[in-house]
Amino acid sequence: MSLATLEARELGRGFAQAVPAAQQTFRAVLEAMSRPGRLQTLPAEVLQGVEPPGLSLALTALLLTLLDAEVSLWLHPQLATRGAAAYLRFHTGVRLAEQAEDADFVVLPAAAARPGTWLTINPGTDTRPESAGTLILDAQALSSEGPLRLRGPGIEHEHQLGVAGLTPAHDAPFWQARPRPETNFPLGVDLMLCAGTQMAAVPRSTHLGVCAAEIQSRAGESCGANLDAGEALDGHQQRADNDEWPRKSPRPEGLDPEGGRSGVAPLVRGPTPDGALRLASPPFRDQRGPGFPPRRLPEA
Repeated sequence: MSLATLEARELGRGFAQAVPAAQQTFRAVLEAMSRPGRLQTLPAEVLQGVEPPGLSLALTALLLTLLDAEVSLWLHPQLATRGAAAYLRFHTGVRLAEQAEDADFVVLPAAAARPGTWLTINPGTDTRPESAGTLILDAQALSSEGPLRLRGPGIEHEHQLGVAGLTPAHDAPFWQARPRPETNFPLGVDLMLCAGTQMAAVPRSTHLGVCAAEIQSRAGESCGANLDAGEALDGHQQRADNDEWPRKSPRPEGLDPEGGRSGVAPLVRGPTPDGALRLASPPFRDQRGPGFPPRRLPEA
């Protein structure tokens, strides 16, 4: 028996049928990213034979699909000590990063998530927003009902999402600390959530609000919400309809002569010496997410 076979048996098996399993898992990832907050359940044939190293089945399948020798991974020490690092290096050839900010994928258990976690992940650059890191949380359970309210591209009105496993003291603060899409878009951090055989996604373009009723009820506090616009809802206040929530911050129109980011107005560097207008790089795409044309520039 070869050394590689012995090592594989010690580390645990990956996909039984690597190509079709990876294809189906990748389709689930695309569906999760295009429909934020919607739960995606991996079929049994994809997970058949997979022996996860202390990770959920969905997270193991996700990493086996996305990782290869060209990307880097940072594992929380709690997961790395379970043999996950050796397992993933053997099956995918992924490079392990020493710091989270240097990794393409950052994986940690939901219980280890803290408000400052968002700041440790590379949000990309103006010239390469696709180089941003992806945060992946291994949760205890996911639910289509919960305190999280999602709006934005891929959502007709509003999606709810519940994520179990975060510590009570850091649950609401973690979500409230998430950078708002309009602040630096297209820069930002995409979030993948895994639990059991399910996964869900919260892309950087999604507006996320926290209705803290379930979280704060343990402390006897009233329901509140942290909206992207920075405004909270009272626990007894009812939303008139989905189109009025989250409430928008002021949207100044016109040129910003300093080229700064002003609310959600278009980013413009100009006018140039010849009087022409030019967009900052990359083009700002408002709050509608990637794939939509940029807002029309105001007339000079």
